[in-house]
Amino acid sequence: MAGTSRTAPLLRQTGRLVALIALGLAVTIHPATSDKARPNGAPESASLPPNFDSSSDIDAMSPEIVLNRKARKGDTLATILTRAGAGKSEAQDIIIALSKVYDPRVLSVGDEVSIVFERVERFSTGRLLAVDLPYGTDYVVHATRVDDDTFKAFKTKKALSQTMAHANGTIESSFYVDGAKAGLNAEMLGELVKIFRYDVDFQRDLQPGDTFDVLYQRVSDDEGAFVRRGDIIYAALTLSGVRRAFYLYRAPGSSSPEYYNAKGESVRKALLRTPLDAAKISSPFGNRMHPILGYTRMHRGVDFAAPTGTPIYAAGNASVVEAGRKGGYGIYARLRHDGGYETAYGHMRALAKGLKPGTSVHQGQIIGYVGATGEATGPHLHYEVLARGQQLNPLGVKFSGGRVLAGRELTAFAAARAGIDRWLAAMPGVTKVSTR
Repeated sequence: MAGTSRTAPLLRQTGRLVALIALGLAVTIHPATSDKARPNGAPESASLPPNFDSSSDIDAMSPEIVLNRKARKGDTLATILTRAGAGKSEAQDIIIALSKVYDPRVLSVGDEVSIVFERVERFSTGRLLAVDLPYGTDYVVHATRVDDDTFKAFKTKKALSQTMAHANGTIESSFYVDGAKAGLNAEMLGELVKIFRYDVDFQRDLQPGDTFDVLYQRVSDDEGAFVRRGDIIYAALTLSGVRRAFYLYRAPGSSSPEYYNAKGESVRKALLRTPLDAAKISSPFGNRMHPILGYTRMHRGVDFAAPTGTPIYAAGNASVVEAGRKGGYGIYARLRHDGGYETAYGHMRALAKGLKPGTSVHQGQIIGYVGATGEATGPHLHYEVLARGQQLNPLGVKFSGGRVLAGRELTAFAAARAGIDRWLAAMPGVTKVSTR
């Protein structure tokens, strides 16, 4: 009896272990067992989607198994496919096919890749059949198996729709802080600075109590999910009671749209007042104590403090007169514009690639990067404006305007402007939107 009593618990434990092993075998996901059954090589394992319902007869009866995988940091399309269960050879074949319509290097963290496998048994994956993944915000690319050794790839445009979104607010601390509170992200705030930079010094002209008003496009997919922001259609700043408002309009014959005021006058001027973004004036034009030489002398330009490497833009269309090192200016460039104007840029960390005397640049083109070369105590841009050799205060010069619409062009613009005004009138007083 003693032997029997000792043996019974052991048998019961062994029985439970056998039952657990049998249950585990019943739910284990098995890949196909033979490489011969898989052209291009078989994966050693395959994983089903998270929360896959192994008891679902519908899923189990489908001839395909679909896995959705999000790209993680360091992933390539090849690693995603092989980790999901594709053979290396067939993964390579499908990537080669995709490369005709898609650049695999643009794969971003968070991109969802849909991978379709052939179902061999209830929970066993077979050959790789197809792959779908996003390509930017506007397209989806697809690759499908044509035969045992061939995949065909193509791309389709998403069904996107545009709606108008509105943001406005009052300056309390800074344009960037209060703009973000109203729902404008850093990219849009940067665009607004570029729209107004011909007329507004964002460091000196904005005061508490000034207001901003923006109408822009919101692009959504066919399910209403946010995809991206479109163009800024209308932008206005009210500074010390004076309102500056601009409308986006593409004039007949123009290669791209521009911003115009209500009179049909382009916002563009011959030269930019500030040739870099989000910069702070660290030294104005006029007499000053030189920080290195230690005595007072005329400062014939404006210094803009900015982080090292900040892009510097050409103030206007020009030809390059000088580009290289120049004494106390450090790395320096001088541009010649129409109308007898020249602009000069000093203390740069580096010139833009290919910038040299004799080359041409267009307004807004990057010509160099903020640095502290030459006689400089910290990273900044020294910016000069010269008229027929005489140095002028860049912040005080009134530059000539750009295109002015007239006749039929002005009539067409007035109709477009009226449409934008109707959109504005229909918007609530304050609409906060997603900062994505």
